[in-house]
Amino acid sequence: MSQRNAVGRNDPCPCGSGKKFKKCCSGIERTEAGDEPVSGFRAARKVIDAAGRAVLDGVSRSEFEEALDSCLEELDAPFDIDDNTFPYFSAWVLYHHRDPEGQRLAEKFLARRRLRNPEQIAYLRAALAAPFSFWEVLEVDPGRGLRVRDLLTGQECFVVEQSASGMLRRWEVLFAAVVDLDAFSVFDMIGPYPLPPGARDELVTMARTAVAQGRTRRRKFDRREIAAAERELAGVYHMHVARELFKPPPHQRNTDGHALVFCQLHYRCSNLALAEVLQRLGRLGYECQPKGPDDDGHERCSLLRAGNAMHRHWENTVIAEVQVANGEMTLEVNSRERADEVASRIESEFGPSVSLIDRTEDDVNLELRERWARRAAEPASARSVAAAEPEPEIPEEMRGALDEMISAHYEAWLDTPVPALAGLSPREAAASKRHAKQLDGLLREIECHADRMPELARFDTNRLRDELGMTGKR
Repeated sequence: MSQRNAVGRNDPCPCGSGKKFKKCCSGIERTEAGDEPVSGFRAARKVIDAAGRAVLDGVSRSEFEEALDSCLEELDAPFDIDDNTFPYFSAWVLYHHRDPEGQRLAEKFLARRRLRNPEQIAYLRAALAAPFSFWEVLEVDPGRGLRVRDLLTGQECFVVEQSASGMLRRWEVLFAAVVDLDAFSVFDMIGPYPLPPGARDELVTMARTAVAQGRTRRRKFDRREIAAAERELAGVYHMHVARELFKPPPHQRNTDGHALVFCQLHYRCSNLALAEVLQRLGRLGYECQPKGPDDDGHERCSLLRAGNAMHRHWENTVIAEVQVANGEMTLEVNSRERADEVASRIESEFGPSVSLIDRTEDDVNLELRERWARRAAEPASARSVAAAEPEPEIPEEMRGALDEMISAHYEAWLDTPVPALAGLSPREAAASKRHAKQLDGLLREIECHADRMPELARFDTNRLRDELGMTGKR
């Protein structure tokens, strides 16, 4: 017998939430068949879908369209209505948008007493009582559901959700309506764009101000107060979504702080033997590390500089990749500054023995800005921040080396000044009462990003919290 089966409905829940079992994890068990996330979910889903259809069928088309037009104008969302966003707007129209008399479509439908199914009636009443709020994702069980926390009421619950649980990640913030059923909770609707962990603190401050409506702002509110401020909360959500959708890309730089520009220097050196070219490359003031010929027989080497300006644990920095073949020499460098430096040293060392054929540049930041401009012109749904991306395959044998590299990076990061922490290192921020909250937010961003990495490349971010003495401070 499982632990849950031995717990009474009014006993404390064994998950440790502090709530009664019937109000928390009751019924949250996988079925033996494995095709249903929790016992009874499939039947509940049929009731939920049938209830929504009953309302749509029970109101006139003109009534629905009038409510939809009014709702769209009221919400002023930064995304258009399409196949991806229609369920969100439809939920608003049915359960949340009020007409001039303060009535919602589902309320008016129930008042007409045309529905006879008691389960569907119970669901509609539960959905009407569930306002949109901001929910933080605490845990994800892909294909089954999410444990979430309402950032305005403090309520925690497990929400059964098959599809979204395959895309969402820890610490993302959802604008959602959670309906509590007898055995478990479900999302009546999730806003089409989850927000990143970094938006959490400002979002919560704005949301609490909206719900307080001029009264003293509190840390926790009840559902009645939240329902009264749903339109204002939607405005807060849409403002943050607009920021994410139209946020320009960050400026990409190399470890010297230079703008990322891929430069290629192409020289003719036909009067020099291959051995002499390699020998002179070794006199440029860099370490010349031979890499041997490639598949086409072209000789290759790397020009290295000792140490690294950004990562103190790196032994060296790759300044240029070099290829020599058929009396020509090509160098690939990732910034204009490095390209200028290398070109100056080549001219000084080789003199008239080489001549520059051409120099090409590919400005990464310009390309990103152009791509962002094109993306900003696309329909909002095409830029969904919840879009699932295929997970790249990483060979098993690479895991050890990858984990070692990532571990070394984060070990050095603990003592590296971070601009987001006002120039403090994470260790220094952890010891500062003023900056510990900022550090916690940064760790959430790292944890959320880590959850999106391929399984073999994931880093156990709990190690960072342990090292910083912040275990459990989330």
